[in-house]
Amino acid sequence: MRNKPVIGAILATVFFTLGGAASATPVISVDLDTSTPGIQATRTLDPGDPFAVDILYTGDGQAVFDTFSLDVVFNDAGSVLSLASENPIAGLIADTAPTLALDVFGGSPVTSGNALTVDSFQVPLGFDEGLGGVGISSVGGTPFSLVGDGETIGLFRLNLNAAFAGTSTVAITGFPFGADAELALAGAPVPVTLQSATVNVVPLPPTLWLFAAGLLTLFGAGRRAKPNNLA
Repeated sequence: MRNKPVIGAILATVFFTLGGAASATPVISVDLDTSTPGIQATRTLDPGDPFAVDILYTGDGQAVFDTFSLDVVFNDAGSVLSLASENPIAGLIADTAPTLALDVFGGSPVTSGNALTVDSFQVPLGFDEGLGGVGISSVGGTPFSLVGDGETIGLFRLNLNAAFAGTSTVAITGFPFGADAELALAGAPVPVTLQSATVNVVPLPPTLWLFAAGLLTLFGAGRRAKPNNLA
């Protein structure tokens, strides 16, 4: 009988630990280099460089949803990046719906590779510029096909330009702004982890420009000093 408090404490600790364990959730991430395998969360570019950004969904083996509506924002430290003229392009997830997939804001059917409509709304505090909401829904509320644990599929792609020297965060926010509704099933939010990325835009060092200019000068001087062998 004297051991009951000890046993009770052990059981309470076990139940508390099990109940308080953080369950895995799907992840939506930013891949800054679509030509390199894996998810690249950092990238260094020269001013003027264009680059494509993929917004990716990695499954947890459990979550099911019928809609995603997202906002991708950038430029939290000056006008480092600029948005190219092309609209975002639907990713492979548009083809996983068992029925017709619909552009949430455009109202038109969509498959991977189609341009998505952009719906502008408030940019989060601290960001100067950003892309408006982008979403795809499975018509009739049919959930998107489940991807397995650790499997990744493309939500959409957008094109950016490295405009000026500096560092910019590329981040994902929910829709509507401030709500945890990046993914939804029958109108109810589905928990998800968001992962941002960082772009460094670095101009060529002045010393490199001077070195290049020196080489050109030497090359020009060599050509002028070359003897003329023509009769």
